[in-house]
Amino acid sequence: MGEVDHLVISAIEESVNSVDDFDIADVERTVIIKLVAYAETVRAPRERMTPDQSRC
Repeated sequence: MGEVDHLVISAIEESVNSVDDFDIADVERTVIIKLVAYAETVRAPRERMTPDQSRC
């Protein structure tokens, strides 16, 4: 991978839970994706980001 100008993190999975149908395994998976995968997605190309990188 070369220089990175823009990085877009879009939703990859939606977890819909109600109180009656609460699925703890589904919630755990969603939390792991949001806390670990998103942070790693930003961390990995960090040193290849250009000075003109998107900051939004």
